[in-house]
Amino acid sequence: FEAGTPAIAEAIGLGAAIDYLSSIGMQRIHNYE
Repeated sequence: FEAGTPAIAEAIGLGAAIDYLSSIGMQRIHNYE
């Protein structure tokens, strides 16, 4: 077992990315792609 620094910044960034994609709408993104 090796302790390390948790990836807090990455978790916050992932949450922000999910919020952003949710605000656009997945169907709208799918239609664009």
